[in-house]
Parts: sequence; C-alpha cells; structure tokens
Amino acid sequence: NFGRIRQAASKECHSVTLGELMRQTSTDPKSLQRHAQWLKEQLPIRFARRIEDILQLPHFVVSNPQMSSILDSYVSTFESIYESSEITNSERELSFLNTVRTELVKHNPGTRLIAEGYREVRKTYPALQLDTFLHDHFTMRIATRILMDNYIVMRD
Repeated sequence: NFGRIRQAASKECHSVTLGELMRQTSTDPKSLQRHAQWLKEQLPIRFARRIEDILQLPHFVVSNPQMSSILDSYVSTFESIYESSEITNSERELSFLNTVRTELVKHNPGTRLIAEGYREVRKTYPALQLDTFLHDHFTMRIATRILMDNYIVMRD
C-alpha cells in the first residue's frame, strides 16, 4: 500500500551515531526489547524513503529489471517490518529478530543489482546522471544494514 509508504516516509527519522549505537548495545532482555521497538519504528521510515527515492527516478530506470527488483525487495521489506507485531514481550522480540534476519538476507544482492541496472540503463541513456541518487541510496543502505546487523549481533 503506497499510502502507508508515503505516510511512513513523512515521519521523522532519528539519526544515531556509531558511538551512540555501541553505547546502547546491551544484551539484557529489556534493552533488546527497547532496541527492537526502536528498529520497528525506524526501519519502515528508512525503507519508505528509499522506495520514494526510487519511484522518483525516470520510468525507464524504474522499469529496468534489476532496478525493479530492488524496488520490489524494498516494498516487501517495508511491508514485513511494518506489519510485524508490536514488540511487547520476549517472544515477539524474537519473532521480530527473525524478520530482520530474513529481510537483511533478501537485500544481499542489492549492490550488484543496482550496478547492473545502472550499467544497462546507461547503455541506452549515456547522458543519464544518477550520482545524487546513488550516493544517497548507498549511504542509507550502509546505515540501515549497520542498524540491522548490530541488532542481530546483539542477539547472537
């Protein structure tokens, strides 16, 4: 539902430095639950903003099979995290952890797909400049993966 995506993208995205992330990393059950609750709130915002960024690219870019695959994986991850149960106890936190793990793996081929899609689009449209999009996309991709990876490591 793109209405939900648009609504999530308009919410405030709370930044966190690596130092803050490391200081907040704790493996006691209450800390894990709080961290999961924060991620459940923040990850949909981050994925929704990436979705909106992709949808603002020219149609011929978005319709490229690799770029379309990236969009599909972002929408799927948005929906999985957005629709996951509220984290009110250890069992739900564990369920959320499994969702985060699954979604993180889904995005592993993302860098390769973006590179292949960009190369293909540039063959047809050599003057196309996506530098700002690519910079923003990869910066946010790295930041989001760090948040997800950190949470998984806290639990392992």
